[in-house]
Amino acid sequence: MRIVSPKAYFDRLPSRAHRRGAGSSGVASVEDIATPRRSHSLRRSTGRICLSVLLVTVALTLSLAASALAAERPLKFVHQLRDAGYADMAVVYLDLLAKRPDMPAEVREVWNQEMSLSLEAEAAKAFDAKDRERLLQKAQQHRAKFIQEKPGSEASATAILEWGKSLMNAAIDQIATANKRPASEKDQRKKGLADARKQLDAARDKFKEARQTLKKRLDSLPDKTADDKRQQAELELLAADFQLVMVDYYAAQTLEPDSRERTGALKDVAEAFDNVFQRDRDIDPRLSDAGLMAHRWHGKAAEELGDLELADDIYQEVLANPRNSGKKGPANGWEPWFADVEYLRLMLLARQDPHEFISEASEWLKLYRRLNKTDGYQGVWLEVAKAQYGLARKAKGSEKGRRTSEALQALIEVSKVRSQYQQEAILLKREILKASGKSEFDASTFDEAVALADAALSAKQWERARDTYAQALELAGRNKMKDKARLDAVREAAAGCQFMLARDMFTQGQYEKSIEMTGPAIFEDSEHKLVRKSSKAAAQASALAVSAALNLFEDAPAEKRAAASDRLIELAKFTETNWPDLPEADDARMDCGRAKLWVGDVRQALDIFERVNPKSQRYPLAMYSAGQCYVSLYVAEKQKPENARDAKQMAADLAKGIGRLTAGLEELKRQFEPGKPPPRYYFETQHLLAQLRVEAGELKQAAELYQSLVDLIKAERPKQFDKTTVAIFLGAVRVDCSLGQLEKAGDVGRVLIELGPDTPEVNMVLVQFTRLLDEERKKAAAAAIGLESAAKVME
Repeated sequence: MRIVSPKAYFDRLPSRAHRRGAGSSGVASVEDIATPRRSHSLRRSTGRICLSVLLVTVALTLSLAASALAAERPLKFVHQLRDAGYADMAVVYLDLLAKRPDMPAEVREVWNQEMSLSLEAEAAKAFDAKDRERLLQKAQQHRAKFIQEKPGSEASATAILEWGKSLMNAAIDQIATANKRPASEKDQRKKGLADARKQLDAARDKFKEARQTLKKRLDSLPDKTADDKRQQAELELLAADFQLVMVDYYAAQTLEPDSRERTGALKDVAEAFDNVFQRDRDIDPRLSDAGLMAHRWHGKAAEELGDLELADDIYQEVLANPRNSGKKGPANGWEPWFADVEYLRLMLLARQDPHEFISEASEWLKLYRRLNKTDGYQGVWLEVAKAQYGLARKAKGSEKGRRTSEALQALIEVSKVRSQYQQEAILLKREILKASGKSEFDASTFDEAVALADAALSAKQWERARDTYAQALELAGRNKMKDKARLDAVREAAAGCQFMLARDMFTQGQYEKSIEMTGPAIFEDSEHKLVRKSSKAAAQASALAVSAALNLFEDAPAEKRAAASDRLIELAKFTETNWPDLPEADDARMDCGRAKLWVGDVRQALDIFERVNPKSQRYPLAMYSAGQCYVSLYVAEKQKPENARDAKQMAADLAKGIGRLTAGLEELKRQFEPGKPPPRYYFETQHLLAQLRVEAGELKQAAELYQSLVDLIKAERPKQFDKTTVAIFLGAVRVDCSLGQLEKAGDVGRVLIELGPDTPEVNMVLVQFTRLLDEERKKAAAAAIGLESAAKVME
């Protein structure tokens, strides 16, 4: 059963009974699919397969997937490993390539540079400072060797620039750490800033070195050089100049605030940024990345110098750039950067007029919801909350309560999204609540009570949120509030909290308590006579009660099973009667079907599943369950002695299983929301269908189904792999090998390496991939030897 909450923050939780059915399929054979088993979760191991063994597996998979060395793309593979977060594997793989006598020339050309980039990426995830420093030193050694091998080349200039950026980034981290030190650690702060200046000096030297190389290259171009080639060389030189100014900007940040030295340094920096911008406009009016970013940083320097009017003009010019996709334009990757610039522009307004800032920022937040996940967007939300709270502290009466409530609402929004501002929002929210002196979430107005209840809801404090929503309704009654739509929304939120409390009992295995706690969400009165038929939360609570009753039925001893069955059927009928057109009614029906499965009555369960309306949202899940039933019938017949099997019935059950799963998948595809990943049981359904196609000998159709799933997983890029996902990859490579499509099987292996987490399950699949591919290689080699022998005989 799938429980969907009335609000976005209510989590989806399949019932224990559902987990027993869906997702229990194995990887070896179709028989595994029909085997009933208790709910369990994959245990994650902190251990890692010996890295060298895994990389040998990776290398073998690559080489087996290609017909010859020339068909390999080792550099692309290294980049994929780095991009997927496996920099350590990229380092080992590069070491393996270096030991090969036939290392491709394209790899040999850039090996030291690729090694330096991989080591830097590995350093970024190091567990301690000492290990990080060791890796960075090794990276610099390889980069220095690469530069020495290719003095004066464009590639060496790029490598030197990367080296300078690495040094500058380390300095930026030192500045941030130093500035976070408390006033009592003044000496340590000074030392940290001094160390950062030394690091910046080293970065400046590298940028100057790169600039010299790029300048020589530009000067060496013949007069008749094509304009686009000369323009590219000029832009590369400009990019180096931009980095030099960035070093000077951060060097200014190491000087004491408001000091004459810092002011002078910032003036020089502002002028230098503007020079880069103006030069870029002369080269190409469309602006390169360096020119656009230089203009932004010119605005920041002007702001720090106190010239807010100039800073605002610059930020608005930057935001008018064509690369800013705006409210509706296609995404191009620049959205987070432009959101940060908008944040800077609005902060100027906040410093001058809080009222105007709140108005303009609130409008911007509404118009640019697509940027919700960016730091810039979340920063604006936080500043709106601060401005509202600042005005609330100066206000009185209803205005004070209204602004406090709006500040809390904004902070709740920021607290929901991971960003650099999330922690600050959470702390400010606590500060506001503490300042209110309402330790039990008491409130004096309806709006304040709702805001406090929302804050509790955001923190998943269901009971406190429910009680505070009830308090809001009580205050509304006292004041004879007539906003029906808002009152209904608060009642629904309170019912949702009650549902979540019942769900918590369910997840703890306290099924009787869960059923008892669904009552207040389902009924309007304590006598349980007035059903909340228009409430989504009530329907969900009722379906949850059915699921709890199903689990009690499954655990009941034989002498109590009949009573438990009656109770389950009664609760299911109650749900179907009161919410016949909602998915929860179908959930109730399907739980009854699962109860039939539990006692082995597959035919009756099948009858229930197949009676679910094709127009229902639960139809795909019903067809998945029906497909499992047909698989169970097929396997039961197949396990009989060969002379006792009904081959005709087996073929019919297999065909019907394929038909039900296909019908469910077609409807499920129609239910997809564009741009969103499909539900989990889509993968389980299509995986089961692929297995049945294999069982029916339809390998081509099975391969298409598996490839579609692999493509979906690749697009979704899940952070964790469950058992079904691992089984999909193994099934895909088995089918590809059976069809003789070894290169395709190798591609599947590379996707798993790129996306798969470091778990024993994933690593074991990689090993099995290698074995499968090696078997096919041996077959091919044997066939080649046979042909060669036959040819000799014919001679």
